[in-house]
Amino acid sequence: MNFLQLFDDWADTETHQAGAVIFSDKEPADALFLVLEGEVALSLRGDTLSNEGRGALIGEMAIIEDAPRSETATAVDTVRLA
Repeated sequence: MNFLQLFDDWADTETHQAGAVIFSDKEPADALFLVLEGEVALSLRGDTLSNEGRGALIGEMAIIEDAPRSETATAVDTVRLA
């Protein structure tokens, strides 16, 4: 079974439209996200670090390190996250 298929019908998802900020650097972290659809740009002080698509985990380092967010996540297009 494909790992991502486990989350396709996940009840706890959220959708963000293109340009929406999902989380910002220096914010407290209370969740990590799995990208189910769309693309998310990760940036630091306006400089894009990477673009992440389906299957990517985002926001995990702040959870693991119990620290504030170290980057900003912005929806490139319509994004669905678990």
